Amino acid sequence: MFDYLKYLIKLAKLRRQESRVSNIYQEEFKSYRIQKKSREDIDRLDSDQYSELKPIWEEIDFLETSYLRAEAKKHFIPFPDFEAKNMWEECSFIGNVKVLSNLGIATVRSSLRNEQREKIKLILQVFAGITGIVGALIGLFSMIKK
Repeated sequence: MFDYLKYLIKLAKLRRQESRVSNIYQEEFKSYRIQKKSREDIDRLDSDQYSELKPIWEEIDFLETSYLRAEAKKHFIPFPDFEAKNMWEECSFIGNVKVLSNLGIATVRSSLRNEQREKIKLILQVFAGITGIVGALIGLFSMIKK
């Protein structure tokens, strides 16, 4: 529970940082359009924006991969192998780190949801069994009292 809250707080900080950088560059793009800057200047600004946003995106991906790895480990769910095709991406800005790709994230999340679904089914079956036993005992006690 607290791991999830820590994850959400860190993710919110990174999203705010991403939003601030994007807003700054959007203002710059507006001023470039008003000033009718050349295409090269706009491309340079776009490249600058990308170079500032890419590390933030990689941190978000790393955070998400770390969180999903911890959750998968907690529920004994196998994590994709590093050699699996299309499951991993290389981070270029934060070092030689591999993070889950969109396909990898979807696969692990799907596995986690299936595991949670199975646990809920088991809990509901146990609860239904206990309810049946309690109902039978109430019926038995009411027969004995008469």
